[in-house]
Parts: sequence; C-alpha cells; structure tokens
Amino acid sequence: MWPQSMDGQIKHRLAVLSLLCMTAAGVIFCAPFSHASQDFTDIDQHALNAPGGVEQSIPTLAAYLSKYARNDTEKARAAYRWIADRIAYGAQSHAGQGSSESPAANTLIARSAICSGYADLFEKLGVAMGLKVAVISGNAKGLGYTVGSPLTSACSHQWNAVQIDGQWRLVDCAWGAGHIGLGGAYSKDLDEHFFFTAPEEFIYHHFPTEPKWQLLSKPVTVDEFLKMPQLRSAFFTNGLKVVSHKQAAIAAQGSVSVTISAPQDVLLTAKLTRSGRSTQSLAIAQREDDDYRIYAVLPEPGDYVLQIYAKKADGTNEYTIAADYLVKATEGAGKGVVFPEAFSAFSERNGRIYYPMAGRLKPGALYPFQIKAPGASEVAVIDGSDWVFLTKKDDLFEGRITAGTGAMKVAAKYSGQKEYSVLLEYQADPDASLNSSALAFTSTAH
Repeated sequence: MWPQSMDGQIKHRLAVLSLLCMTAAGVIFCAPFSHASQDFTDIDQHALNAPGGVEQSIPTLAAYLSKYARNDTEKARAAYRWIADRIAYGAQSHAGQGSSESPAANTLIARSAICSGYADLFEKLGVAMGLKVAVISGNAKGLGYTVGSPLTSACSHQWNAVQIDGQWRLVDCAWGAGHIGLGGAYSKDLDEHFFFTAPEEFIYHHFPTEPKWQLLSKPVTVDEFLKMPQLRSAFFTNGLKVVSHKQAAIAAQGSVSVTISAPQDVLLTAKLTRSGRSTQSLAIAQREDDDYRIYAVLPEPGDYVLQIYAKKADGTNEYTIAADYLVKATEGAGKGVVFPEAFSAFSERNGRIYYPMAGRLKPGALYPFQIKAPGASEVAVIDGSDWVFLTKKDDLFEGRITAGTGAMKVAAKYSGQKEYSVLLEYQADPDASLNSSALAFTSTAH
C-alpha cells in the first residue's frame, strides 16, 4: 500500500514535524514526541556516503551505518536514511525469487521492494546494530484508498517500530522514501513525517492488526479509524489542525464549509472531486485570521471528495495534498453555481472574498464588491477596457459594480510591482440568480 500524492510532479520537501493536539473519534490526542529539534545532518550524510563495498551484506552495511552513531536514535536514523535513498519501490527482480536469502537480503541485492521488503530490511539492519525492532502488519490509507471507504486487500501494508530508551517509535521506510503519483510513476522524495511519527498522528493513516502497536493509551477501533478524515503527512508537517469537522464524512445540502487552523506561514487551497474528476471553481480556500475556511458548492446530490492542499508561503515548495473529506450531498446547489476563479496572487497574498461569492453574475445587475487584499495599494474591477477602482479601507476594498456581459477580473497593485496582479475572475451569466445558494457563504467584514 503506497502513499497517495497529487501527481508525480508535486513534491514534499518539508523537514519539520509539528505537534498536533486535537480530538478525533472521541479520543483526545496530544502528540508526546517530536524529533523536529534534532539535527540529523551528520548521520544522514554518513549514511548517504556509504561505499558500495559495504552495501553487499546486512552485517557490513549495519557496521558502517552504526560506526559514528552516538545513540540508538542515530542508528535507527542511519538505517532509515540509507533505505530511503537506496531502495526504490517496485517488485523485486526474478533473480531474487525462490532464493534461500531472506526478504531483507533480496531487497539489498535488488535495490527495490514493496512495503514488506522495506520493513524487513529495516528490521534486519536494526537488529544487526543492536536495536530492538518489530515488523508491524496492518492496513493503511494510501494510493487506491478513497476517504470514507472500507478497507480492502489493497490497503494491506507493513511498517516498523523500534525501541529507543525503552519506548517504541514508529517508522515507515516505504512511505518515507517517496511516493507513487496518480500516473503510476514512482518518485523518490524523503518524507520526514514517517521517521519516529507520533502515534497520535500515525493512527490517521496506519491501522495495525494488533491494537498494541497503535501505541495509544486508548486504542481506536477500525470503525473509528475509518471515520477519521484522511490526514496525510503534509497536514502534520505544516502544523495544521482540524477545527470544524473531526470525522471523514460530512452531510451537506448544496454547500459545505470546513475550518482548518493553519500557521501564518502556511497556505491552503482546495478542490472538489467526484468519481476521481475535479470541476473548476467548486471549492475555494480563504484565510480568516488564524484559520482557513474551505468552501465548496455541490452541484447535484451524490458523494464528493473535498481535497485540501498545503504549502509553505516562502515559495520553496509546491502544494501537497494534506487532507481528504467525503461530502455526501442530499441536495444540489445547481450546476450553474460556482465560485469565481481564484489566481495564485489571491491565495498567496491571503486574499478574501466577502461579496460576491458567486462566480457567475447576471449582466446588468448591481453587485456590492467587498474584497480583502492585504498589502495592496489599489484594487480594480476590470470589465473589458473599463476599470472601476474600489474604495480602500485598510486591507479592505469596497464598491458597487454593475456586471457586464463577459469576463470581469479583479486585479490588485502591490508595492514594488509595476503591473497589476489578477486576483479573481467572474463570468457573466444571464441565468445567474441573485439568490444563488453560494451567496449563503457571504459575510460582512468587521
């Protein structure tokens, strides 16, 4: 079972493991452990510098990896880092099948494995370094799993626990080494989240067959596990917290909003999918103080998946999928109800729409516009060659605009820029209703 990614090009290069304290399935979860403050630079480099001569057997490799380790944590880390770098996901070559070698030895020779090969190799290397290591079997919410669905044979997975100073720590070398994109291509990409993951975070995506390996004071049941939202590594590494919806399935009538707490240096975006296909402008994420509100409109009754993506605001990485919710709509808002198209300048500068939330406007109708654009000196609504500037009140820009007959853009000018950045785009639609259900999301700025 492999971790799911947005696609083969979306990468996750964050190395900070944040603590999470939240409630899920009726259990209070407060992560007791984090390795975020530990610097593994030296031991990582030592592992990556392993010469080919020591990589031919588990005893020689273990001896090399543990040579400069100062403690059991660094021994485990060296094994994790070497495996993540050297072993690719995939079936082992036929040369290793039917041999007398152990799965770990076959993985070492083939340099590829499925999850069981990763877990067995980590165990054998750890034991050779004097560590106490267990291989754990169970199920995981990865590639092929859809939020809210039952567990199937495709969810079968294996990972490890290693005992450090009398306490068990959770490790998943397979998921930590990289990911498989929706196109089926494997990409190597170290994920720090899966080394010594806090049990309270691990339970959102891994469910061991033996409850004791949850490492929780109150183990959750499989029913509770399935009811949890699908929170991925990017959710935790970005320091996100669930605020409004603690369970995976959300009952809705035409629209839904989800609130996620996010640090100020983290950006969120969202999309709504149905039967694996996304439809443009059915979801939008807006920062509201310390939280993000994710809004979605549901065109017709049925099941949808609301996907939330996250990234750091410093521009050094791309959006990575962080969470999935199953939205069950008993009523639809109508196929014509959408949000305006939001451009990167809007989300990356923490823009916010108060009015109008509906992306399709009736030609000739008068609409109040109220847009928050932090840091902007000017904001204009552009209809063809006509520019109407909104009145500035701190970060808020207001005005009343008569909708035209084509596309209407909202653009802002920021300090240091000569040109305007397009934030939003609305479309004229003769069938648009002034009482569109999407307008139920509107709120007045304070």
